Amino acid sequence: MKRLVFLGAGLLLCTTVMAFPWSTPPCGESETWCRNSNSGQSAFKGWEQLSSTGFGSPYHKHISVPVEHILARPHVLAGVLMLSGEIEEVLDVILNASGRDAALVQLESDYGLSETQAQGILEMPLDQLTVDGLKVLEEEYRSYVN
Repeated sequence: MKRLVFLGAGLLLCTTVMAFPWSTPPCGESETWCRNSNSGQSAFKGWEQLSSTGFGSPYHKHISVPVEHILARPHVLAGVLMLSGEIEEVLDVILNASGRDAALVQLESDYGLSETQAQGILEMPLDQLTVDGLKVLEEEYRSYVN
């Protein structure tokens, strides 16, 4: 019985020592985490002091990912809607190109499209380039943006 009591007291003491934040600095020395002088426990001073960029931020996995890889469809729709007034010229560029790669390069250089947008325009069915089709695409784009 004495062994169990001794073991229980040792376990309690060990967990208390491990839970007590001895290595945490007092609140005046740390910007984000600190040791409260009243209770001795760790205190979190607030989210606004955490870095929102770089490693350690909640967003550090997504910072270096281009938008077109995250949301390809709205990116393509933005390119199509940007060229909606120049559909005839875009079709002329596509029809007069020697091949798919030449059309891609010319769309990118002439209209400032990204590769994703140019590929999306080349793969788009012609019925979506009509007036009614462009209205549907604009509504779809607004659903992504709003």
